[in-house]
Amino acid sequence: DVEPIISAQWFVKMKPLAEEAIRVVKEGQTKFVPERFTKTYMNWMENVRDWCISRQLWWGHQIPAWTCADCGHITVSREDACKCEKCGSTNIERDPDVLDTLSDELKLDGMAEAIKAGIIVDPQILTMIGSSAGELLDDNDLLTEIAAKAVKVKRTIVEEDERESGKRALLTLGHTAAHAIEKCSAYGISHGHAVAIGMAMISAAAAAEGLCEKACHEEIVSILKQAGFALTCPYSAKELTSAALHDKKRRGDSITLVIPESAGSCRLKKIPVGELEAFFEKGLI
Repeated sequence: DVEPIISAQWFVKMKPLAEEAIRVVKEGQTKFVPERFTKTYMNWMENVRDWCISRQLWWGHQIPAWTCADCGHITVSREDACKCEKCGSTNIERDPDVLDTLSDELKLDGMAEAIKAGIIVDPQILTMIGSSAGELLDDNDLLTEIAAKAVKVKRTIVEEDERESGKRALLTLGHTAAHAIEKCSAYGISHGHAVAIGMAMISAAAAAEGLCEKACHEEIVSILKQAGFALTCPYSAKELTSAALHDKKRRGDSITLVIPESAGSCRLKKIPVGELEAFFEKGLI
């Protein structure tokens, strides 16, 4: 039989971090749009638990802590420790656990949202990804910069359209197909990977119908592939359409799609529900 073993783990003490996060909201330095989400945020911060950051694996970034065999003190240091900071003994051993880090698949989930932001508003994001020379997921500084730009895009759009009456719908680029893909896969395909396939599908269908230039579609696919996405949809247009009929963007007999026109520019287009299957068919690549 296989049974779980309870063992000591490393945690980040979250209370000091939460207190600072609460302070900036209470003092008005950080605001939520819509404002009602402030209550949810505060409830989360006030009840946050310490964060377990260690994993018992054979690979990863090793925990930067050394235990002294002579006095039992644990030295935590940014640099490799050579001796115990308490007693000076060199008889120290580094903790064998590693930091809990994101897998490449999870990084790609976030990257899909960043690419979406680039297609909608900020083509510089696409340029940064395109010039990453295949080392995108290993470049933490670049990932941080891309994430910051993507968050800025979303913040700006939400601030301009708090009640989701127009421009905010652009944030759903690729999502009609993506939600259908997720549902068809019983959520075995993650949201970010489904969005990537959805964006490729929508741009392909738009190019086929003359709604965007072929070069626009080719650029989107090129960026997605360079980031590391597999873009083949495993479901038929009929299966996707059946799943998409319950999409929240459907209004009566029509559904609103986000159509890319060029890098950094998209528009909304309503199509009859009866034409959705044919549209999806043109997007299957």
